[in-house]
Amino acid sequence: MLRALDVRGPQGSSEGSRQAMGAVAKGDTPRLLCVVCGHWITSAADRIEVAGAHEHTFANPHGFVFRIGCFGAAPGCSAVGVQTAQFSWFAGYAWRAAVCGKCGAHLGWGFAAPDHAFLGLIAGKLVDGPVGARGGKG
Repeated sequence: MLRALDVRGPQGSSEGSRQAMGAVAKGDTPRLLCVVCGHWITSAADRIEVAGAHEHTFANPHGFVFRIGCFGAAPGCSAVGVQTAQFSWFAGYAWRAAVCGKCGAHLGWGFAAPDHAFLGLIAGKLVDGPVGARGGKG
C-alpha cells in the first residue's frame, strides 16, 4: 500500500519523486482505476470542487487540451518531478505530475498552495471500477 503524501511538499523539491498522494480510501463508493493497468487510483467520494467546479478544461503551453476532474485525495497516484508554479492552471498553486503508482502512466497533476492541495486527474485516464473494489489488476 502506498503511503500518504503532502502534495504541498517543498517548493522545487525532487526528492522522493514517486511518493503516494492522498489518504486512505473511503468505503463503499465507486472506485476510479488507471485505464492502463486497472490499479485503484481514487474514489468518487474524493471528488471536490476547485474554483467553483469539479471538472475543468485547460490547454498547456504546447496547445494540448486536457479535461480534468479535481480530487481531494488519490492514494493510487505518485507524484513525480519538481514542483513549479510556472504555467499553473490554478492561480496561487504550484504543480507537479501525478502518475499511476503501479504502472507509471501519466494521470494528471498534483496542485499545492500554502493552505490547500488537490489533484487534477485527466478524465480519459480513469475508468470506473466496482463499488468497494481495491487494487485493480494484479
